[in-house]
Amino acid sequence: MANFHFSHFGTFVHPWLNKPDTEYNADGLYHTDLDSSGPEAEKCAADIEAASKAYLAEYTKDMKPAEAKKWSLYLPFERLEDDEGNPTGVIRFTFKQNAKIKSDKEPSGFKTVKIELRDSQNQVIDVPVWNGSEGRTLYSMRGIAVSSSKTAGVRLDLAKAQITKLKRGGGGGQGFGTVDGGFVADQADAGFDNKAPQDNGPDETGGDY
Repeated sequence: MANFHFSHFGTFVHPWLNKPDTEYNADGLYHTDLDSSGPEAEKCAADIEAASKAYLAEYTKDMKPAEAKKWSLYLPFERLEDDEGNPTGVIRFTFKQNAKIKSDKEPSGFKTVKIELRDSQNQVIDVPVWNGSEGRTLYSMRGIAVSSSKTAGVRLDLAKAQITKLKRGGGGGQGFGTVDGGFVADQADAGFDNKAPQDNGPDETGGDY
């Protein structure tokens, strides 16, 4: 069973949450960046960096020292700078989930994944999420290594997204809880009853970040 984490709140950047992006992955890839700043974002970044360093150490521990030194740390976030190269204080986190994952329970050997969306009152919804919408994610961390670039760390596997401010148009038993004053779906938007997060299992269908 995967260990799930709630992200900080932030702004979704180029979200592919309603349907998977197939431009570089024929099976489809859900993904979104999340821009945020402040103490919660800094803590999230520190936790992720610690997990990435632990995985890199584990992955290279049996290598000869000369070979281990060739490997570098992969982090699924970056600290943004302005046009003059000065830190902005904003951290951009990257979340991803393959639309098809391996499953021994399916006759085909694969399971189709859909990202569950909820509003600020924890209602399951079905609405288009555009760039600039605000909210947070439910995710798990999974160790990943890419031999071609000799990098290793963790990937942030996206499970759900909570939308607290919806921008329209323009280009578990474990729920999220509620957020006062946030986006609330009307009856046309609302989907099914709240459901527990499903453990999609390890995503081993590709080595891409």
